[in-house]
Amino acid sequence: MYHSRSAFFAASIFHASDGGSSSGESSKSDSKPAESKPAADAPKAEKKTVKVDDIDKRLDSVADLVALRDWLPSVGVDQSRIALYGGSYGGYMVLAGLAFYPELWAAGVDIVGVSSLVTFLQNTSAYRRAYREREYGRLAEDREMLEQASPFNAIDKIRAPLFVIHGANDPRVPLSEAEQVVAAVRASGADCPFLVYDDEGHGLAKRANQLDAYPQAFEFLAKHLAR
Repeated sequence: MYHSRSAFFAASIFHASDGGSSSGESSKSDSKPAESKPAADAPKAEKKTVKVDDIDKRLDSVADLVALRDWLPSVGVDQSRIALYGGSYGGYMVLAGLAFYPELWAAGVDIVGVSSLVTFLQNTSAYRRAYREREYGRLAEDREMLEQASPFNAIDKIRAPLFVIHGANDPRVPLSEAEQVVAAVRASGADCPFLVYDDEGHGLAKRANQLDAYPQAFEFLAKHLAR
């Protein structure tokens, strides 16, 4: 989902998320959250899943960021001062927005994000690969599409400053996803601070690390969005 909200200096930050959390997962386990059971007399709700961005529709969701940006002036937001912020799949959306629409954004913050759908599927945990291939596409069958939708393959187009945060022990999105992005963005000359926490996994679970990373990300955005 995406949240657009007014932020400091009358700028706007798009927060992209996969609906889960990238700020409190253990590096040692990846269990499902407990599910609450409805009351015995509760009416049964029909459950319907709408797959609007699976496989070959992946880039449609990135185009949605552009639609949100186009809408923001209607509520008084300066289009030249919009940043992208997201974690996990939301981190992928940050990188995709910056790489595929580089002229539109003032800055980005990527937390444990996927930079290449190909290298992610190759290097993630085996169970995770089987789960995600159903949504992203299969390496054996959909590689061309996966390459096309991977921000890393257009990383040389990124012009906006980018702040990257990752846990060294991430069982979902390997640290290599962040390392390859940072190396390429820095090689292009863009501002790209990089924080790696050796005692974290998929996100920042420890309060000390949160208090270290997030204020730095805030200052980074303040610097690049201020007018």
